[in-house]
Amino acid sequence: STPGGGGGGLAEGDGRFSWPVGGYVTQEFGCTGFSWEQPRGDCANFHRGMDIANGAGTPIRAPEDGVVAFVGWNPYDDPRDPAFLVVIAHAGGY
Repeated sequence: STPGGGGGGLAEGDGRFSWPVGGYVTQEFGCTGFSWEQPRGDCANFHRGMDIANGAGTPIRAPEDGVVAFVGWNPYDDPRDPAFLVVIAHAGGY
């Protein structure tokens, strides 16, 4: 895997999720080279979401039924350039 990349292991989708917003994918769902991501399946580091960058105020929609788990500034970002997050938890660990 490459840092920031995805694919491999459990990253194979079944096509059930719709696209939530246009924008630039900054990190895919799946195996990653980022050491802070927890292991899952055969991946030493697994990113459990998909990160999509877009402008402030861009409307988004949930790609599947779920629960809004978090909305706010990313507490792990550099405070000089933080990202605003919307995290939606879906059934099956997605």
